[in-house]
Amino acid sequence: MLTYTFNSSYQDRGYACESLRSFMKYAFGYLGVRRIMAEIDTRNSRSYRLAERLGMRREAEHKELFPRKENKEIFNNFYVYAILKKEFVQ
Repeated sequence: MLTYTFNSSYQDRGYACESLRSFMKYAFGYLGVRRIMAEIDTRNSRSYRLAERLGMRREAEHKELFPRKENKEIFNNFYVYAILKKEFVQ
């Protein structure tokens, strides 16, 4: 499972894309990982567009998975993205 968080003051500089591509290359090449997954809040369009740019595909949507921090009565939905080693383009 892949999880990432970047400080908003460093957005739009390509750091997230560069970091994640390097991580994927390391995981698939050196560690021998076969599959990488990411769960992304459906409200975070920048993050799921990044996953798509990296070649990941949306496989599922988990409805009302976790309650929100600010209001425990409202639950977040998450997209599940994944990529296989054989699909990864460096």
